[in-house]
Amino acid sequence: MLRLWNSSIYARVFLGEAQLSVCLIQGQLQPQVINKAQFSFAIDELASGLVALKEWLVKNFRGQRIEWILGIHYVRYLMLPWSNQHLKAGFSDHLAHQLFIKLFQQDVNAYDIKISKLDYTQPLLATFFDKRVILALQQFTKNSEFKNIAIEPLMGVVWNRFYRQIKSSSRSLAIVDQGRVLIIQQDKGKINNLSLRPFINENMLINNQKQLTFFFYPSRESDEAAVQYLDLQDVKQGSVYNYPLCGVF
Repeated sequence: MLRLWNSSIYARVFLGEAQLSVCLIQGQLQPQVINKAQFSFAIDELASGLVALKEWLVKNFRGQRIEWILGIHYVRYLMLPWSNQHLKAGFSDHLAHQLFIKLFQQDVNAYDIKISKLDYTQPLLATFFDKRVILALQQFTKNSEFKNIAIEPLMGVVWNRFYRQIKSSSRSLAIVDQGRVLIIQQDKGKINNLSLRPFINENMLINNQKQLTFFFYPSRESDEAAVQYLDLQDVKQGSVYNYPLCGVF
């Protein structure tokens, strides 16, 4: 059957460790969510979640463009301390590979690496993308009318969306993704350190990290005091759709 495409509609999909959430969005200047869904799957069984997603998209999506956001489970991060050696070709990649093997004890060849631009005297951010996931997303659109137009890590999406607010302070950014939290220590928009920790609730993290103050993302319904959330306009607190809609609103 002939499908009638609507170029103003696109899909945004967040991939979590055991669930994915998708929003269909129409328009750029005044975007509207016209449909949404969530799918759960067993940990490390992303393929089954993607099968369910494709079935849903075929029935409900009249666009072609898909933007993917990768949760904490699929990405590794490292900070590379500044050295004048970074000015030499290949040094940053070599250092990132060596530190990855030492800290994560995984096969570095199973990951694609992206390193931030040089900023003199500042540490560099190395981001490692799970190649299996990237391949799965490429296969997802193969032999179909769908097109991948972006594959971004959750950290980058949240950082870019709230950068103006973040850079005006020295608060650390705590990005919660299911049972883990990525803590980004920064000062006026310059990232100094990263760490990944188990997450139970905001106050426990605040009490365990007394030397830090935090912005938390996403916001959620909570009775906990002294918690400063980063909020998306018109998106319900505690919604799983805070992830795919970050950067849209």
